[in-house]
Amino acid sequence: MSKKTNVEPLLDTAAPLPAPELVRVRVLALCEHGNCNDVVEIDAALVTELEGVVDADPAAVAYAESLKKA
Repeated sequence: MSKKTNVEPLLDTAAPLPAPELVRVRVLALCEHGNCNDVVEIDAALVTELEGVVDADPAAVAYAESLKKA
């Protein structure tokens, strides 16, 4: 006779995590997020951790975008 076992599914069927809120930032220094003056989108929760590396001020983002057009 074979044993019957209860097998739990490997995948969690709970609701998926919400997507992080993204914010456009100007990269101030070469890092994993880009080169100086790149404009990228990052998780809004990271902005305070990356102070001095990225700038989320809309004027800074607009300035970096203007450099790419020139």
